[in-house]
Amino acid sequence: MINYIFQTVSFLLLIKSSIAKTSKNSMVMQALSCAVTGIASFIAGAITGGATGIIGFFRTMVFKESARFSKAQHIGCLIGFQIINVAITIITYSSWISLLAAFNTFLRTYCLWTNNLKLIKWSAIEMCILLGIYYYFYDAYIMSFGYVAVFIITIISIMADSKKEAKIIEQQEI
Repeated sequence: MINYIFQTVSFLLLIKSSIAKTSKNSMVMQALSCAVTGIASFIAGAITGGATGIIGFFRTMVFKESARFSKAQHIGCLIGFQIINVAITIITYSSWISLLAAFNTFLRTYCLWTNNLKLIKWSAIEMCILLGIYYYFYDAYIMSFGYVAVFIITIISIMADSKKEAKIIEQQEI
């Protein structure tokens, strides 16, 4: 029962991050979602998801503040977190399904590192597909359903952002 609560909170945080207007707000919600997802994953027995969730919390909080880093520090953080991702993948590998969580983590790490809201939202679509499948295999159906909901809301959010951008460009041309 407690796992269902964690799963529900996790996807509600992801939904909030999908409609965020700034990358910082989106990243805070995603960091919290990572932490909650990590706990839910461990409870469900999805060890790779649990480990990547907890590391994802720290990664996202670090990248949220990356504007304060020098270029070398910024690149070092990306490389450091990707090395951690490789180590987690090797240590927690249990079957091909665990590679879905690992592959998601590699892509998300890069997208969050860019601190580009548009890229972060597009990577959320990839995350929803990979992790929706991953959690389905671990019988975490609320998480799978949550990723479907986040997928739909993220698509709507991207479409709304594109419409706003087109309107701004149109106004500038006039």
